[in-house]
Amino acid sequence: FAEQRGKDIIILPSSVHEVLLLEDTGDIDCKALTELVKCINATEVPMEDILSERVYEYNLEKKEIKVVA
Repeated sequence: FAEQRGKDIIILPSSVHEVLLLEDTGDIDCKALTELVKCINATEVPMEDILSERVYEYNLEKKEIKVVA
């Protein structure tokens, strides 16, 4: 996905069944996205399906994933 878009990617772990990918436009508030992930996990995702409560970034140039919030 990152190579197709030519951009770094923000990864939101929705559940063990779903992961959301966003192009990193440079103006994304990753702390706010982390709060969103935590809120959704607490209210909408069964405990056994929670993948993570953190937000990650895939760096296209380095080809690595790191926690950003």
